[in-house]
Amino acid sequence: MDGAKQITESDSLYDRDFAAWVDEQVRLLRAGDLAALDTAHLIEEMESLGISERNALASRIATILEHLIKLDHSPEEWPRQGWQNTVDRERDRIARDLDAMPSLRRLIPDMIHREYPRARREAMRSFMEHERERVAHYERTVPLECGYSAIDVIKYNK
Repeated sequence: MDGAKQITESDSLYDRDFAAWVDEQVRLLRAGDLAALDTAHLIEEMESLGISERNALASRIATILEHLIKLDHSPEEWPRQGWQNTVDRERDRIARDLDAMPSLRRLIPDMIHREYPRARREAMRSFMEHERERVAHYERTVPLECGYSAIDVIKYNK
């Protein structure tokens, strides 16, 4: 089989059955048959995986920030344990992700800075829904700029 035909067959498998395509690419790698690899899709999938992992980390950070804002600014008692549970759960997930992918750690400070405005908006929406009478107070007291450090976000308190 020439290279062009192999790529066409591989593209077809990629489109038809992603799991089978992955198995085939692994088989080819293990066999050392690099010329037969579907490099275009391999590159695309690896880039996508990296983006996906970074997006998942950013989402976890935003969730933690939102709930830290609520914990730090709301006097409400009934939802506090749920907010704290969410923070703890997301910190656990970040710790697991960092154990598997330690290079993501370097991205955390920038992600905190980028995700804080979104997290603040989500917290304010929640305050508007559940504590409407205090929203004006929250608008004045919840900082527009993030005051949380990487340690504040990823530390684990148990």
